Amino acid sequence: MQGVGFIVRQAVLYSTVTVTIKQYSGDDGKVHLDQKQVSTGGITNEEFRMLDWSWSETENRIWGKVKGKNRCGTLEHDVSELDDDFLKEGWAQDCIDDGIIETVSESLTNGWVATQIFGFADVDGLRKQVRRIVSRKGDQVERHYFNLTPNLTKLYQQWSAADANFAKKAPKFTGVRILRQDAWEALVGFICSSNNNIARISQMVHKLCVNYGPLLGHFEGEPYHDFPEPHALAHDGVEAKLRALGFGYRAKYLHQTACMVASRPAGWLDSLRNPESPVLGTKPKPGAEWSAEGREGYRAAHEQLLILQGVGPKVADCVCLMGLGWGEAVPVDTHVWQIAQRDYKFGKGKHASLTKQTYDAVGAKFRSLWGQEAGWAHSVLFTADLRAFSERLVVKVEVKDEGVVVKTEEGLEVEEGVVKVEQLVERSIKRERDGEQNKMFEIEEKVVRKTKRGRKA
Repeated sequence: MQGVGFIVRQAVLYSTVTVTIKQYSGDDGKVHLDQKQVSTGGITNEEFRMLDWSWSETENRIWGKVKGKNRCGTLEHDVSELDDDFLKEGWAQDCIDDGIIETVSESLTNGWVATQIFGFADVDGLRKQVRRIVSRKGDQVERHYFNLTPNLTKLYQQWSAADANFAKKAPKFTGVRILRQDAWEALVGFICSSNNNIARISQMVHKLCVNYGPLLGHFEGEPYHDFPEPHALAHDGVEAKLRALGFGYRAKYLHQTACMVASRPAGWLDSLRNPESPVLGTKPKPGAEWSAEGREGYRAAHEQLLILQGVGPKVADCVCLMGLGWGEAVPVDTHVWQIAQRDYKFGKGKHASLTKQTYDAVGAKFRSLWGQEAGWAHSVLFTADLRAFSERLVVKVEVKDEGVVVKTEEGLEVEEGVVKVEQLVERSIKRERDGEQNKMFEIEEKVVRKTKRGRKA
């Protein structure tokens, strides 16, 4: 029941539904299946189906806009393709021999797919008409979460055309996408990320779910919990318990931020979203005018997030980029600052250190290069700079075809060859504020000249 409000879900759950089905052959030569549903309170919904396995759309009073297809099929050849035994087993012998009716309905707004099988079965010793339903999430959820709609090839081409450095590294790091996370989950996750590593961040998020998230169910004996809502982390004693669970100073930030978000109107975080990148099931709306400083909505969202505890400029940009859909947000951390110094001439003059002014200048530089999805492009270079992927940047020695020159000097022939060597070099950069050494990788180019002398023939 994705996309259906709580009250409607409860009404459906506890109401009695009477279903009347009429099957007949129409003048068009097709088999029709008309279905009328009347629930408690007299709410009526009618569906007019044809058993030709072609898609048609309808407006359902409860489920919204839905498309569906229907057919007469056999349990052996048609339904046997399904992976759910509940749909395939327990039918009367004549259904096994002669077939059943299968319908597939897909929500066009909320991303679910429901498969129904109509037939006859033995129920407590009585032969009854039975309808079995299995509902699954459709691929809309996956496409939304993994941000699969944008054409990544075209984006890479656009960024490469604007930036030679991107063009050089991107071919070895294809397929990098920015997730479209839930705003609250992104906010909590990035507060946990402060001075942390991926393994510990994952452990912290897991502990939050286990200790404060509602139980979804069990799979192979393992309990699975949903992510906790803000109010679940806003109670007294949460900070102390989180400290005991190993969250350290982040415990205070998480508790205080949860209190602040819980005290605001419902949906406050999502109100900061980019209207062009809304939550699942909501139609996009036109955004504001673009500028290198970012659109007005992005700047407003960034400022609002800075009010929260444990949220600095980088965390705010991470939430804007991955939780609120603002593609121009460019989070600048140690890795990105090193990239800016090495490849984009920062680190000198007024930009010698990572101040607020420099932070803003790096973001503006990248936005001027890559446009409205600058945060996405910057994430490709961020990935390329990680040690875990450094082997992708190792390149072979190249020999220029035109690099062999024959000269004559004092009775000798001299062959002079030119070889360009590219190799991965690890360097250390010291952070000014604490003197910590950080490793970074860069490609070093050398031109090697090889000379061979021999007597002139």
